[in-house]
Amino acid sequence: MASNSNMQEIIHKIEDAFSDITLENGVSLREARVIDDYGDDMQRQAARAEDELENWQDISYSDIEKYPDIFCFLDAKGVLFHLPAYMIYLICKHENAHSVVKDSIIYGLSPNTYTPDLQTWFVERFSLINAQQATGILTFLDWTIANTEDEFDIEDIEEAAKYWRKRLNS
Repeated sequence: MASNSNMQEIIHKIEDAFSDITLENGVSLREARVIDDYGDDMQRQAARAEDELENWQDISYSDIEKYPDIFCFLDAKGVLFHLPAYMIYLICKHENAHSVVKDSIIYGLSPNTYTPDLQTWFVERFSLINAQQATGILTFLDWTIANTEDEFDIEDIEEAAKYWRKRLNS
C-alpha cells in the first residue's frame, strides 16, 4: 500500500498537470447524463447550469459518485476537465471508492476496451491531453497497479498504462 506522502506527490503531479483547465464549451457532468438519457438541448442547458464549469477541483466527491459512468458521454474538453477530479477521487477514496467510478476511469483510459470502430472516438476523446497531463495519467495508473489486488483489474490497468507509455514515447 502506498504511503500518504506518495499519494500526495501523485495528487500534486495531477493538480499541476491540469491546473489551468476549465470546461469552456465542453460537456459537463449532468449534461453528460442528459445525453445518456437522450435529452434535448433545453434539458442539457438546464443540467449544465447546475455543474461546475470553471474549477475541476471544486467537483465534489458526491457528484463524482452520482455520475460515475459519464466518461463515454464526454467530449475531449469534458474529459480534460473531469478526468483529474476523478483520478484524485480514486486515489483519496481508494479502498472505499465507488466501483463504477473505478471501472469507468480504468476502462476509459485504455483503447483496448473499445471495439475497432470506436478506436478513432477514443483518440478524439483524449486529443487535448498534453505530455504533462499524459504523465499525470500514467503516474495515476502506475499507482493504481501498485495498489490493486484484483488480477483482472491489474491486467486492464496495465493495458491502459502501456498505451499511455507508448503515447508519451511517440
